[in-house]
Amino acid sequence: PVAVQPISEDLNRTVFRLRTATLMAGVVVSKQENPIEGAAVAVYAKSERWEPAHWRKFTTDAAGVFVVSGVSRHQQYLYVTASGFAPHFGLRSELESADGTPARIVLPAAARAFGVVLDEQGLPRSGLRVEVSKTRDGDDELLYDRYPVVSRSTTTDESGYYELSEL
Repeated sequence: PVAVQPISEDLNRTVFRLRTATLMAGVVVSKQENPIEGAAVAVYAKSERWEPAHWRKFTTDAAGVFVVSGVSRHQQYLYVTASGFAPHFGLRSELESADGTPARIVLPAAARAFGVVLDEQGLPRSGLRVEVSKTRDGDDELLYDRYPVVSRSTTTDESGYYELSEL
């Protein structure tokens, strides 16, 4: 709230031009329709892609509900993460509906990749870096180049074993 002086002819008065508030609600659920508590919902601009400290971040409550407010019109990209689930990339427009219905974001369970790295003689290779990165998934309308690079990496242990989770 802002206290505003009454309209008058006084040239020293202050004029406030307030923009309409950005307020969007939604819920984050699993594929089994269970609410996901503690999911991070981030909204950001293309220019902020590499600067997560500038993203507007919101967290879901026990019912999986979140409310997004105070985002700029430039912050058009959406990134939702939760422990144990695959991340969701999208556009902020997913949160907007003509009838005011809250958005529903469904997160699939996270995948994991694991294995053993062996040399040509079949002996385990330890200390090697194994990395998985998200690449284009064929859905060019999502403008992949504007989403953060998501990758997971690990190092093989003494038996050549590696495991990557939260994929």
